[in-house]
Amino acid sequence: MRCPLLTAMVLVLCVCCPVFGDWPQFAGPDRSAIVDSRGIARSWPDTGPPVRWSVGLGKGFAGPAVKDGRVYLLDRPDDDRDALRCFDLKSGKQLWRKTYDAPGRLPGYQGSRAVPAVDEKHVYTVGTFGHVRCNDRMTGALVWQMHLFEQFGGELPKWGTSQSPLRYKDWLILAPCGTDAGLIAVAPDTGRLVWKTEPIGQLHHTSPIVFPIAGRDQILFITTEGVFGFDAADGKTLWRYTGFRAKRFIPCPIAVDENRVFITAGYNAGSRMLRIEQQNGRFAVKELWRNEEIGAQIHQPLLYKGHLYAACNTNNRNDGLVCFTLDGQIKWKTGLRPNFERGGLILAGDLLHIVDGRRGTLHLANIDPAGYHEIASCSMLNTRMAWAPPALSDGLLLIRDQDTMKCLDVSARK
Repeated sequence: MRCPLLTAMVLVLCVCCPVFGDWPQFAGPDRSAIVDSRGIARSWPDTGPPVRWSVGLGKGFAGPAVKDGRVYLLDRPDDDRDALRCFDLKSGKQLWRKTYDAPGRLPGYQGSRAVPAVDEKHVYTVGTFGHVRCNDRMTGALVWQMHLFEQFGGELPKWGTSQSPLRYKDWLILAPCGTDAGLIAVAPDTGRLVWKTEPIGQLHHTSPIVFPIAGRDQILFITTEGVFGFDAADGKTLWRYTGFRAKRFIPCPIAVDENRVFITAGYNAGSRMLRIEQQNGRFAVKELWRNEEIGAQIHQPLLYKGHLYAACNTNNRNDGLVCFTLDGQIKWKTGLRPNFERGGLILAGDLLHIVDGRRGTLHLANIDPAGYHEIASCSMLNTRMAWAPPALSDGLLLIRDQDTMKCLDVSARK
């Protein structure tokens, strides 16, 4: 069974997450990268799952979002423009493409980063250089725009803006991390500012995420100044934890139940488990344990049946996929065989789909605290740095590398 907290999250976000449903934002309907396994194939042909279609892209790491049979991806064809592209999920036909001026070049690792957020009317994007755009979901027409750093005094991170916008209830949540505001909530239809938090330090590469914690919906976020919990209703700071430092923060925090929050990072930062409690209207945070061996550099871990599964390859370690308990005890590591490098992962029930970010192979495995049990693997992508988060909708798995996005049929359909 799924953790009750994740079930509650689905209700909070007013979405459902069957495998044949939408993938409307970063890491899926509830930002867990987990759906159920109904309709998903438990084995593949020797050649791998059928490729439905393939499209060329500009360089980058941005993953797709899917809504009502349409795929939305923020592309960056060159150093002068961003391009929001819309494809038909079944055929791969491009339905529309909207570009805007966004000149700039990073010190390395060019291209777009963030996954769009999509609702019934609009698609929301955050570009590499801080451009926020709201476009009509069906036509691509621009509805409103803003610039995170120009309007709120923020600073572009070294590797660009990687945050994926969060659609929560009646608001869109963004993180300028500027001198004027840390997080902001805006009206989705107009971009009007609803609330802003106090300044909270400089922006890294993580995205805001919401969980019900200690009896209140909280937005969790990590900056140079620590891990924060904000009241999702008004942006008030509820708690802060400063005992976690990393050169770069990328994975989102994960609430493993109503009181515990797991945080992890690469660059030798390791991992921590925190306990959040409310007493007499005040929140307190306590570190329960830390483990320096566990460190996910890019993708957030998967929470399944009382265990966490994390791709723990960093600049300094090659532990592969690691399974560990909620009290920090490591059960197993895949190490170098298979390693997966920094590829993305999705869990459908007990079926793990994970990309090897260096070799471009796609792996299918049973997820099990007793050990890693691979079912199949096949070569699917051609270039290195296939680090983008995948998406799964209607039994179709979307993966990408530095120049191509592919749609694979991983369903049990005959």
